[in-house]
Amino acid sequence: ISLNEQYVSSKITVKEKLVSNKLNLSFSIEESEKFFVEKININKMIKNFINILYTELLLVEEGPVFKRLGGTRDDAAGEAFDKVARLLGLSYPGGPEVSKAASNAVVKKMHFPRAWLRGTDDFSFSGLKTAVYRSVEELQNSDINEIAWAFQESVVDVLSKKAVYAAEREGAQSLLLAGGVAANSRLREIVQDRSTIPVHIPPPSLCTDNAAMIAAATRIEMAISSDSLIDIDPTPYRSRVQRIG
Repeated sequence: ISLNEQYVSSKITVKEKLVSNKLNLSFSIEESEKFFVEKININKMIKNFINILYTELLLVEEGPVFKRLGGTRDDAAGEAFDKVARLLGLSYPGGPEVSKAASNAVVKKMHFPRAWLRGTDDFSFSGLKTAVYRSVEELQNSDINEIAWAFQESVVDVLSKKAVYAAEREGAQSLLLAGGVAANSRLREIVQDRSTIPVHIPPPSLCTDNAAMIAAATRIEMAISSDSLIDIDPTPYRSRVQRIG
């Protein structure tokens, strides 16, 4: 089982709406030719293998084959952290700032709703974001640390319980957390406490944009593809990686 929340912004891969991508990609090709590095078209798999601004549960079945169990119906968890950070007057990126504020909470009695979406493996954080907004408006003198703590507890509670439940239901051998929100110390702690199967979490330095995830994607593409010619057009399209669900 993989709980994935990732935002891709690599020069050699794809970030939509970046005008400079073609120049960056062309430069990368020229550099690879100098060092005889084989060029792999990661564009083919980037949109499905690594999801942009999305939180989802994936069941990795065998090799590059995975099944989507569920995902966010609105804001991704990381996006919710960013928006709540703005509401609280914190800086960007919101994840580390909200986590830091939450760690300074003392009372820890505020409670925000959880969107369980019973009977599904989906997530929804729009209602939680609205609840935070109302609290900020109504409790103008309230400690932002307490609001940050309550918000983080709500997100972590839902992500951890739904991920652990899905892993146990599907008979998964292990649970993997990936993406920016996987760097959240509270989420890492609670998932490991609740899971009855091994939990794998990258170090925080590898939870955000990094070359390691692209290298891993390249390794899979090389194993299943004979095509080594790269397409200059940075528009992502479907890969050979088989996705079920």
